[in-house]
Amino acid sequence: MGDLGVLILSRRKQRGLSRRQVARAAGISEEYLRRIETMGKVPNDEVVIRLAEVLEIDMQQAVLMAHRDRAPEAAKAFFPVFRKPLSRAKELVSVPVVAYVDALEPFRIDLNKPAIDEIPLSAVTLPEKVASSHLYAVRVKGNSMLPLFRDGDDLVAKPASIGTIREADVVIFQDVEGNSWVKLVEFQGDEVIFRSLSPLRRPIRRRIDEAVKLDKVTLVLRK
Repeated sequence: MGDLGVLILSRRKQRGLSRRQVARAAGISEEYLRRIETMGKVPNDEVVIRLAEVLEIDMQQAVLMAHRDRAPEAAKAFFPVFRKPLSRAKELVSVPVVAYVDALEPFRIDLNKPAIDEIPLSAVTLPEKVASSHLYAVRVKGNSMLPLFRDGDDLVAKPASIGTIREADVVIFQDVEGNSWVKLVEFQGDEVIFRSLSPLRRPIRRRIDEAVKLDKVTLVLRK
């Protein structure tokens, strides 16, 4: 089931509306709405906007959520998820921002230190099977990571083994000296190539067993 379907179902129940009421108001069939809510059907933008109007959902976020649901898995991390919550407060979780980052200098992550900030997230935006307590974020400072990331973006990461990371994923890479970078991943034989998001930095090549820590960026939060 896609994030949009979860959100629509949750919002409809929160407002005490029947599926028939919402479908009629949005100009779609009750069966079509059932497929959106329970089967992962992603409607076109026109239907998304009508449903957002009926359910009083932020239209911009609803459309972006629909586009993210339709995107290939490898591309989902590049879709911003705006911080404005769309569900009830009890469904919110908090993710700590632990460091400022840019493409030109390494940074340090210490999850035991006080967080720079806390990000409230709706539960529907979290990656499947990931507890909020396992997530953290880093905040982009400056524009050295354009065009992918810009100043103020928060990159939410989850600890991940090398086996879960795929070609062209964005990761937070930490070396044996404890230095971390935000990088794009490329695999060549028994080596991992960490490509910078800035043309001013050369790629870093490491054997797979030299990559001490690889955390996959799963969400991009944009103000």
